[in-house]
Amino acid sequence: MKCPTCGSERWKQGTAPQVEVVDGRKLKAELDAEVCIKCGEAVIALDELDRFAVAVAVSLAEAGARSGEAIRAMRKGIGLSATALAELLDVSMETVSRWEHGRRDAPRPTVAVLEAMVLDYAAGTTTTVDRLRALCKGPRLAKVVHVELHGAARG
Repeated sequence: MKCPTCGSERWKQGTAPQVEVVDGRKLKAELDAEVCIKCGEAVIALDELDRFAVAVAVSLAEAGARSGEAIRAMRKGIGLSATALAELLDVSMETVSRWEHGRRDAPRPTVAVLEAMVLDYAAGTTTTVDRLRALCKGPRLAKVVHVELHGAARG
C-alpha cells in the first residue's frame, strides 16, 4: 500500500487519534492504525472505525443521551438505516428524521428502546431487535400453548 501523502510503501503498526463530536462533547479514542514511516500519515482500517462508532454509541446510550445528534450516532453505530429504525419503532421515516435533526424530541421510551438495541449490539445479542420484529409481525400463538415452568416461583 502506498502512502496517500508521500507515496512511501513502508509502514509500521501504531495508533491514531479519532474524535467524534456529539452535542458539543468530544468522544475520543486512540485507534489501531498503519503509520507511514516516512511522513507519519496514519491509515485506520474500516473495522477499527466501526468499533469506534459502536463505542461512541455505547457511551451515549449509557449516558442517557437523547438529542437528535445522539440518536443519529447511536443508530449509525449499530449499522441501522433510518428506514430500518422507523420500521422497528413503527414510526414514519419522517419522524426519525425530525428526531435526528432536532425538530422534534423523541419520546423517552423510544430512546430507551434504541439504547437497549445499542447495548445488545455491543454485547453481541439481538434481543431487543428480535422482540421489535416479533411485534411487527404480530402474535403467532396456537389456540393452545404448552408453557414450560423454568425456575418459576411456586406459591
